[in-house]
Amino acid sequence: AGPGDVAGRFQWWLRRLGAGGEVLAPGRPDAPVQVVDARDLGAWISRMVEGGGSGTYNAAGCDVPLTMRALLEAARAVAGSDARLTWVGDAFLLERGLNPWVELPFWERPEEYGTHRIDDRRARAAGLVFRPLLQTLRDVAAEGPLPVPALPVGITSEREAELLRAWHAHAAGHAPEEALAGAAA
Repeated sequence: AGPGDVAGRFQWWLRRLGAGGEVLAPGRPDAPVQVVDARDLGAWISRMVEGGGSGTYNAAGCDVPLTMRALLEAARAVAGSDARLTWVGDAFLLERGLNPWVELPFWERPEEYGTHRIDDRRARAAGLVFRPLLQTLRDVAAEGPLPVPALPVGITSEREAELLRAWHAHAAGHAPEEALAGAAA
C-alpha cells in the first residue's frame, strides 16, 4: 500500500468512507489484515542489499496486529467522515456473489483469514520497520485521485445500497428478496 498504489484499495476505502452515510463493512470486524507500505518495504530491501543481507523473509504486516475494523476506522478518521459502519456477514456476502478483495478491498473469505496472519518476525528482526497506518492513509489521501486501476476495485453505490437493504431485511427476519422487491417498488 501507499502513495502510487495503482491497485486503488486504500483509495477506494478513503473515497467511500469520505462520502459518509451507511457503509457496508465486510465480514468480521476482528478479521486480521496485514498491510505494508511500499516505501517501508523498499527502504528495507535497499538496506538489506547494501548490507549484503540475503535470505527468505515474510514482509507482510505491521508491528502491531491490525483488524478490518481498525483499518476502516483509521480510513474514516483520515477521510474526516461521519460514516456509519454496518458489519455484514461473510456468508451473506458470499451467497450474493461478492468477490473478496476486488469488490470490498481487504475482505477475504473466512477460510483465507490465515493469509493475513503471516509471521514476519524474521523480517522485523532484520530491520524491517513500519510507519503508522494513519501516516500511510494520510499520504495516500494527500496524493489525490489516481488513474483508474486496470481492474475495477470496489462495489458501486447502487450495489452497496441493495446489499444493505437486503442485510437489514435479513437481520429483521425477512427474506432478502422481499426487501429487494419492496425497494424496487
